[in-house]
Amino acid sequence: MRKGFTLFEVLLVTGLVALLSGMLLTVVVRIAHLTRNTTQASLRRKHWIEAMEVLRWELRNIFQPPQAPAPTNQVSVGLVGTPDTPLWGEPGNTEGLDTLTFLTSQPRKQKGVSEVAFRLRPRSSGNGMDLAYREFPLRSRAGLHGPQDLPEAPWTILLDDVTHLSIDYSEDGWLWKRDWTLASCPRRIRVHLEARKVPTVDFQVTPGMGGGRW
Repeated sequence: MRKGFTLFEVLLVTGLVALLSGMLLTVVVRIAHLTRNTTQASLRRKHWIEAMEVLRWELRNIFQPPQAPAPTNQVSVGLVGTPDTPLWGEPGNTEGLDTLTFLTSQPRKQKGVSEVAFRLRPRSSGNGMDLAYREFPLRSRAGLHGPQDLPEAPWTILLDDVTHLSIDYSEDGWLWKRDWTLASCPRRIRVHLEARKVPTVDFQVTPGMGGGRW
């Protein structure tokens, strides 16, 4: 009568256990990898929506200053427009790298009317562009600032790895132009944004409507 296992049986069972353990480990690793990728994609979509909400909300609450007399002295270096200019949009020299600067009554951090700006900037590390945002503590009564770096309003990143930002403006909601330098608000603004690993976004805003967030 047998009282133990042969060496072959022991080796066979050991091999089967090792095989099953390897298969189980592979499944666990794949599930963990899929979960991590899903979580990262969800977070990126969340940041994408939040960035769009910031832009849309601040545009809806754009501030139109009352008309003021033209400045008697030359506008300060680095400023664009006049004291009446609520918004300044430039397409830039490269397609998809537009810059938007305007006054809003609902900035992210400050209370009251502030000047804010959106643009694409080269990434500090590696290739690609980031959607950058800045907010001045107080608006300048002489006009809006250009896109140069300023210590009182440093650029911060709203979303990384953005590939395209283009903005169009309309006085009547039908005809569109690529820039805006008038001392009045456009009736409609159309925004097109593209970034890696998130859907392309196109939306229109009626500046000055205010109202709740989306």
